[in-house]
Amino acid sequence: MEIRFEAIPVGLLETNCYLIWEDSSGSALILDPGDELSRIVKRARELQLRVSAIALTHAHVDHAGVAGSIAEMFGLPVLLHPADLTLLETIPFQATLYGLPEPDPIHETAPLRDGEHIVLGKQRLEVRHTPGHSPGSVCIVSQSARTAWVGDLVFRGSVGRTDIPGGSPQDLSKSLREVILSLPDEFRLCPGHGPETTVGEERCGNPFLRGLIQPHAHGEEP
Repeated sequence: MEIRFEAIPVGLLETNCYLIWEDSSGSALILDPGDELSRIVKRARELQLRVSAIALTHAHVDHAGVAGSIAEMFGLPVLLHPADLTLLETIPFQATLYGLPEPDPIHETAPLRDGEHIVLGKQRLEVRHTPGHSPGSVCIVSQSARTAWVGDLVFRGSVGRTDIPGGSPQDLSKSLREVILSLPDEFRLCPGHGPETTVGEERCGNPFLRGLIQPHAHGEEP
């Protein structure tokens, strides 16, 4: 009953769509299906996955472009933090702005809130609200797999942009400090773009994390 996952870089911006599943049951989450619908679905079928949830780390078009079609295909809502519902409404404009394909409409969403869990078979993935890149950005954390899927919060050697509508440098720093830097160094971080990394690598080598203090470190409050 282990958690397994696979990254599928999709679209012009090579956004990492993740298939995350419990190996014994095949119960699976599709996270951030931004483009290339047929490729994502084909791989899920090759792996004989039973898709039981579709979620977005945030409502930017490169992460959500084909979520509507996949949701309709499997008869599921798209899980999204409520703070990004307003951003979701701007997805057609986002596509025009960045020259990306017209996104599929998302007809049904369900709330993805801090502290809740996405259940895959007997495994539970924790939702952590991590605003900064967008108001409703979230990370999905598996304690058993020692892995966090972090969207555009943090990358190898960098962090998410905050100079876009809904971005907040203060919120981003708080999310990095309270969520990412509170995880053990061996935790794998799977970002929305680029290669995976670890908490330890970013704690030591990411210039944007310098000066951030872990919650309760040295007796300080978060």
